[in-house]
Amino acid sequence: MRLTQFTDYGLRVLMYLATRDQAHVTTEQIAEGFGISRDHPAQGR
Repeated sequence: MRLTQFTDYGLRVLMYLATRDQAHVTTEQIAEGFGISRDHPAQGR
């Protein structure tokens, strides 16, 4: 099964959010957690 890059990031973000105790997580925190550009998680808007 092949996933697009956006689907891969989407699944990773969901897993990232599931491991956080915080109520809110910013796109900057997500990008920092994955070592990627801040624009990647923000493009799905």
